[in-house]
Amino acid sequence: MLNCAEILDELQTLSSTKSSENRRQLLHRVTDLFEITSQEQDENHRNAFDQIMDRLANELEESVRAEFSERLADMSNAPRATTHKFAVDSIAVARPVLQRSKILSDEFLVKVAKTQSQDHLLAISSREDIATKVTDVLVERGNGDVLKTVSSNKGANFSRQGFEKLAKHADQDTKLNSNLHERSDTPADLLKVIKERVSTKIKTEAREAGLDISDREIDRTVDVKSIDIEMSDNKLEAAFQEIEYLHNRKQLDERVIMHYVKLNKVDEIIYALSLLTSIDQKTVRHGLLTAELPALAVMCKANGFQRSTFASLLQLRENLSEIKSSQIIEAIRRYEGLDLSTAQRVMRFLKVRGIKEATSEEIDAEADKGSVSDEAKAADESAK
Repeated sequence: MLNCAEILDELQTLSSTKSSENRRQLLHRVTDLFEITSQEQDENHRNAFDQIMDRLANELEESVRAEFSERLADMSNAPRATTHKFAVDSIAVARPVLQRSKILSDEFLVKVAKTQSQDHLLAISSREDIATKVTDVLVERGNGDVLKTVSSNKGANFSRQGFEKLAKHADQDTKLNSNLHERSDTPADLLKVIKERVSTKIKTEAREAGLDISDREIDRTVDVKSIDIEMSDNKLEAAFQEIEYLHNRKQLDERVIMHYVKLNKVDEIIYALSLLTSIDQKTVRHGLLTAELPALAVMCKANGFQRSTFASLLQLRENLSEIKSSQIIEAIRRYEGLDLSTAQRVMRFLKVRGIKEATSEEIDAEADKGSVSDEAKAADESAK
């Protein structure tokens, strides 16, 4: 088992290095160890790690701080002081943590929104979930880009006051008006005004284009559009609840995944895979739709999926993005040769390394040699 105290003593000595490249490498190593030993750390250990990371990052150039910020952004137990410091750094450094970090409290985000630049506000406005106390400040201080981004964010919650201010701005901004029209939580009285604006805009454009569309038909289309959006959101939420119910009853498995693959329901597949792998949805989405194919293979094999399930997910990937048939054939061949225990070890390596950062060559190397990197070995020892 890793000894946090011994590790910290060694890191304290190493952190005095003056070389920029050495400090950069050490910073990544410290971060790896912070994640691996997270279950053994007490508050003093966490504070010590935080101080070392801050010391190492403080004198590094912006590009390295931005690279480090990308790692901290997806860490559920990220060092608080360093993350807070990065959140008010230049926007290149601040953007990842402002967009994704779960450890930034609503109170801290309010403080940032009140004091930092419009770029910082724009980053906050794309967070997965945003509380009303935060959106109140975004709506009060934000420019047009911020207002359009936050109003289109389904995870953003607004107070009545926030909706009223958005509606007022929307009088001069057709995109913002459209965003409010498409939200299912826009207050009914404001939605009525917004629908009238949308109808008026469509009627004007129809007349200018010489189209023969009656005003009644346009009004009916605007109403139906709102109903369709609300029904779509409700169906997705119901599907998520069903998937979570199956997960809680330990009945969520690849049969459920295949069900949604056949229906081409990408959001449902991602949610189910997220629950099965204990990886956040954004990372799963990247692994399924964007990352190198070996990352998807490891995710599936580590959960014991049959080759047919993996092949179906590859077919889904092919339908949604540009991958060659030869790549699919090779990926299936490699999948057959990947055993469960190796996949599970490589999965731990990916969680430490980061699916978004790991290259195909790194993943293949880990699988081919049937062992794991130092990070994964440490993770194995820590788990014992």
